[in-house]
Amino acid sequence: ATDLGEPSSTSESEYNGALNILIKYLQTNHPTAAIYFITPPNQQYNGSTCDTDHGHGVLKDFRDAILARCSEHGIPVIDLYGISGMDIAHNAKHLDQYSTDGVHPNNAGYDKIARVIAAYLLATPEFSL
Repeated sequence: ATDLGEPSSTSESEYNGALNILIKYLQTNHPTAAIYFITPPNQQYNGSTCDTDHGHGVLKDFRDAILARCSEHGIPVIDLYGISGMDIAHNAKHLDQYSTDGVHPNNAGYDKIARVIAAYLLATPEFSL
């Protein structure tokens, strides 16, 4: 099980720590790269919503950790959990429309994700094709 850990953690065995390590690595070793993070869309875990703690934390907690760590380091986040328009965890129609199993997107789900990411990037002034 992965513990979220404290926001300032530098432990690889904690989610916040792993995020902090990854962000530092990317910013140090790729200082001119455009770095973006993407949160997972709301989804299921073994047939139940990821709003329930399954010994690994709640999906929203992991999403919130990504948002917080990236905000601290000035990294933009494409928040699929919040802006994708897909609620596979709670909406049976979305489950059938966008997913094969509640976790993995089907072709329509990948298309929706691609459109959300493209719209975000195209609306970002510093992004260019």
